[in-house]
Amino acid sequence: MSRSPSLLLVGLLALLPLTALGQEAADPTLRGQLLLGDLPPDSGTVVLHRVTPEEAGEVDSSTVDSEGQFSLQLPHLPVPGSGEIFFASTRYEGILYFGHPITDPVHLDSIYTIQAYRSRTAPPDGVPFPVEIRNIFIQEGPMGWQITDLLEVRNDSTVTFVPGEEGGAVWRYPLPPEARTFRVGQGDLPPGSAEFADGVVTVSSPVPPGERLFIFQYEVDALDFSLPLPGLTERVEVLLEEPAPAVAIQGLARQGESIEMEAGSSYIRWTGIDLLDQTVRVGPGEEERASEVVVWFAVILALLLIAAGTLIVRRESSSPQSAAPRSRKAILVEIARLDEEHESRPEGDYEAAAQYHRRRAVLIRQLEELGDGSVSTAPR
Repeated sequence: MSRSPSLLLVGLLALLPLTALGQEAADPTLRGQLLLGDLPPDSGTVVLHRVTPEEAGEVDSSTVDSEGQFSLQLPHLPVPGSGEIFFASTRYEGILYFGHPITDPVHLDSIYTIQAYRSRTAPPDGVPFPVEIRNIFIQEGPMGWQITDLLEVRNDSTVTFVPGEEGGAVWRYPLPPEARTFRVGQGDLPPGSAEFADGVVTVSSPVPPGERLFIFQYEVDALDFSLPLPGLTERVEVLLEEPAPAVAIQGLARQGESIEMEAGSSYIRWTGIDLLDQTVRVGPGEEERASEVVVWFAVILALLLIAAGTLIVRRESSSPQSAAPRSRKAILVEIARLDEEHESRPEGDYEAAAQYHRRRAVLIRQLEELGDGSVSTAPR
């Protein structure tokens, strides 16, 4: 029996790709806009990066048009959960600015924005940025007390502050005079951009508008030290891991109940709000219980602080021994940032190159510890 011509036509159409039928395949193109402050610049270059556990490199680049718009071609659509990340960056006045990571095809459906800012030289003593949130974790160590100090610093201006000279200050902040064995945690500070001397931290990296998380770790010999709070500190919380000796903290309110940060680890808490140019004193002793009204006010305040503080704590563990792993996405993006900054440096800066290799090796080890397969340790 002969086949109907209409049936043959249907069969042939079924073998054709969908694009041949007028149905377009998904387009792996990133369309975005570069902004300088609130306005688009009329010139600039945007670079597309691809980062995986095995490699990191540039994929495409594009100049912006008169409206700051650009278009970048991805090699393929992002695959959620694959560990592959795309993101775009631009360099303005020597400072690298990034857009958000792209890990899902849905991220290509909206306009991708990269926000850059004009630069301004910081005064010699640094800019007195307000501290939006400060969380101070205290744990007993083998030779004293270990402190992890998390400061969410906010730049309320519309410019990126830069140092006036090599190694100059963008922000200065005092730590307890009794602090020793200072080191920088994994916040928003590039390696080698913070130094501690004479009880003061000096940050020399650019600080763009918005919030930046600075994490410092140090030790004190005893629970008897002062905690300077210069300028405006909008929220502060001191958390002392139990068991601990009786401690009084002058200037902060003791909370009624301990908080469990992780299984088997609880902390006594003291909080304060809107502190201006104060010094908190930590010392031995018991504190009188607050009135019932004060306790309830403190509980409400604590709930607000916990919500904000927990987000910060997840970015940095309270001690090296109990470190919560960073996400693959955060580590991969930082590797790409390090590679980009390393390639832009002039040859002959051996100290910076050594810092780059050391920091990259640490990040590679962190990726390997996540158990996501083999990772190449070869830098770009």
